[in-house]
Amino acid sequence: MTKFDVKHLLAVVEHGSFSKAAKALDVSQPYLSNRVKALEVSVGVELLNRKTHPIAFTEAGEMYITSVQKLEQDYKILLREIEQLSASDDMRLVIGTHPTLAYILRNILPSFLALSPQTELKVSEELQFDLNEHILLNKVDLCFTVQPVIDRAIVSERVLQGTPYVLIPKGHRLYNEHVQEITPLPFEMKQLATESFVLLKESYVLRREINHYFNLLNIHPKILMETSSMDTILQFVAANLGISIIPSYAVDSQKLQNTNIYTLPQDSLSCDVYINYAKAKQSDALNLLIETTKSSLAQ
Repeated sequence: MTKFDVKHLLAVVEHGSFSKAAKALDVSQPYLSNRVKALEVSVGVELLNRKTHPIAFTEAGEMYITSVQKLEQDYKILLREIEQLSASDDMRLVIGTHPTLAYILRNILPSFLALSPQTELKVSEELQFDLNEHILLNKVDLCFTVQPVIDRAIVSERVLQGTPYVLIPKGHRLYNEHVQEITPLPFEMKQLATESFVLLKESYVLRREINHYFNLLNIHPKILMETSSMDTILQFVAANLGISIIPSYAVDSQKLQNTNIYTLPQDSLSCDVYINYAKAKQSDALNLLIETTKSSLAQ
């Protein structure tokens, strides 16, 4: 049983089918089905009930995944405590960040380094699942995520409640040259049902939030492009190749002079930002970074 087996099982149940889970994990459906089946053969019991829709854990599957996750957490806590016994360097911090949140670091790190120039920083971009692993394994001191890390040894705090933005470029049929400020969307979202969108890939939490929002409205727009880069989305929108929905913290309105920026209600989809750090791992540098983050994002 590996962390990937856990990831595969949880993905199938989260998405309700092997096909959707495979797409979200960026693997083939046969590969995912074979991995899960091999795991079931190795433990001698069915872990997933394939007769239900959506697919769910069997009773044995619930027991199995809960037990394995607890063992993993206990092991990670042990490793973290051992590392902390020998950790003495307070002048180096490793920061992990979700790719969609890298933009907010430009507002935080300069302020922090001005206050603590002697601190050595290392920043790593990872997806949510890997960030969860790295904070639990003590590979990063602080991580920025789009969902909280749920673990009794980790402090997870929401530091920013972002707003969903709809971007409509100049040249689009719904572009309004008289709208210069960021304002609420002045028409129903269903008017965009047949438009071409440029969105993040489905492996991203925000994309799954957008898909859920579209499903609630019963609209199925065309997807011109799926990408891992916010910059690519902004470039495609600026070139009038499509419209998009992205979080407010990824937008510099000064660089989108020829784009209508409309807000959606905050409860439409989550654009929140969380910081996560180990309860047991404290240092002056880490505490300063946490406080700098909160004060920078509060402005």
